[in-house]
Amino acid sequence: MRDELMAAREFLRGADYAIEARKRWPTNVSRKGNIVSCSDGFAVSFADDPGWKAEIAELERLRNRSIPHEFLDASVATLRRWSPNWKIRPTLVVPAPAPVMDANRQLADHIARIGKLPVSDIFEWEGSPTPEMAPSTTAVDHLEGVIKLVGVPSNDGPVLLVSTTARSRWTFTVAGALLREAGVTDVLPFALHLQP
Repeated sequence: MRDELMAAREFLRGADYAIEARKRWPTNVSRKGNIVSCSDGFAVSFADDPGWKAEIAELERLRNRSIPHEFLDASVATLRRWSPNWKIRPTLVVPAPAPVMDANRQLADHIARIGKLPVSDIFEWEGSPTPEMAPSTTAVDHLEGVIKLVGVPSNDGPVLLVSTTARSRWTFTVAGALLREAGVTDVLPFALHLQP
């Protein structure tokens, strides 16, 4: 019975979840019209994913300060499955901005080490977290105020923008727009947990 449960868990852990790119900016924010930011990306887990239930709970308990090692291993496995779909392999890993950056930096460092890529820690978050369940206009207006790009991406080519969690995708979108405006050719978002 234990072997069957382990096999079922491994099957569930083999699923990947798309992070769909936002298409248009909401009304009454500084940017207008069609979004030039991230391409579609991938996440390791979604919602209350039964294959990752314990790890999702541990990630929430750690409050973006550290990452369960099973999730770190899974990040590499998911990226390997995703890689045949890349037009060009990412040339740089960037931790996505967040009120607490520790776990995003840990994830970026792990992926970069395994993939033999450089890391650029070029975002800062100056201010409060985005209000929970905020409407799009409120969320984007807030994010445009707190996310700062404080360095220039150090490589040509696509950037892998990594975060432990994602929900509305607006953090990825605002950060991706700043990277594109700084000359990055493509931004590929990646998260451990895509929240509903």
